[in-house]
Amino acid sequence: MTRILTIAIAAATLWLATAAHQTAHAQSITAMDAFLRDLKYMHVQALQFCDSNRNIMSASDLSKATKENDVFELLCMRALKGRSIANTGWTFYHEGERIEGGTSDFLAMLKGFNIEGKLFYTVIGHRKIKQHIGQPNARVFYQPRATLYRYVDGEMQHVFEFIDPQTMNWNSPAPEKPDFSAASKQHSVAIDDVWNAVLLEEFGQTVSFISATQ
Repeated sequence: MTRILTIAIAAATLWLATAAHQTAHAQSITAMDAFLRDLKYMHVQALQFCDSNRNIMSASDLSKATKENDVFELLCMRALKGRSIANTGWTFYHEGERIEGGTSDFLAMLKGFNIEGKLFYTVIGHRKIKQHIGQPNARVFYQPRATLYRYVDGEMQHVFEFIDPQTMNWNSPAPEKPDFSAASKQHSVAIDDVWNAVLLEEFGQTVSFISATQ
């Protein structure tokens, strides 16, 4: 039953993943379109990895998964936390919390890198938000996230949001390329370079290695 559930979830978004890698360089596809499709591909690849490696999840918890709930998906998110993606330097991150009227589960990939002696981190993923659980107006949606942090004195300091979490979900039209100028000047870092090298190139390449997660 749970295997059928996983395959069904993956199949629902697999065409998006395929389209991402076939059309990322087409003129009609913007950089943001390609990035968001790589993000959806990450979700599919993560579920497929968990489906092939069920031993990383509790058997008793897996027995509660059905076609009608998202138990498998949430167990997968939690089980991936802290696992390295091959030898890419990227690591899975998970954060679950209760919010007003529901829950929020954040699955992301993160990586640290140095720019002119300063340590930065990119955190790229999505939140699965469930609101008004058990009520007629209940809803579930995914919210893409892509954030740049700087590590200073043992703390992660927010630098830049590549995607506005207040205005976007997976079904939103792709926004225009973010304006990096003010934040780049404030933090003395070329955020445009991070956008091009990390989000548009390295992230998409790394997603294809999720099957080799350790």
